[in-house]
Amino acid sequence: MPFDGTNFERRVDRDVAILKVAREGIAQPGGWCQGAMVCNPGGPLERRCAQGWLAHVGGYERADDLELASDRLLAPALPWRYRLIDSRVSIYNDAPRRTQKQMVALFDRAIRLAEKRARTPALA
Repeated sequence: MPFDGTNFERRVDRDVAILKVAREGIAQPGGWCQGAMVCNPGGPLERRCAQGWLAHVGGYERADDLELASDRLLAPALPWRYRLIDSRVSIYNDAPRRTQKQMVALFDRAIRLAEKRARTPALA
């Protein structure tokens, strides 16, 4: 049945897994960058922005797919004022004085929210 909840549950499980792996990438020393999806491509350590990690881990190749995924996965964890604008995740990532620690905290919040969605029973 299209609305029995199984596809939703599978997607939420996948979302949690993507967020956890992307969080590990962004948290590694030198794993985060601003102003580009990937910094130092092909180098010994490829640094990535928040959306760059989502694209890399989740396999999102089309810009539209990546934007939808970042809106679904990361935007709910953003401070409220960033949720009101387009390109919210990249604007938050690239804000002056943004730190890697703040980006890891964003992923931590997003993981908690996704896990909460996973525990919420589907509507009967």
